[in-house]
Amino acid sequence: MVGGYNPSGSVTFTLYSDNACTVPVPGMSGSGAIAAGVASWSASWTPTATGTYYWVASYGGDANNNGFTTSC
Repeated sequence: MVGGYNPSGSVTFTLYSDNACTVPVPGMSGSGAIAAGVASWSASWTPTATGTYYWVASYGGDANNNGFTTSC
């Protein structure tokens, strides 16, 4: 999140295998708690096919910040 005011909560990260972000990659979604204005999540994964993959991050918001979801 850029420009947030003291954000709290968590951000959910999801990896997709298509450019419309409709086919999630199994096991590649999770939430990271926000600490000092930063959230991250990681998992081990080996692609089963070559190609381009797409991340989407989603934040539900809190008392000081609106929620948002990144584009695909």
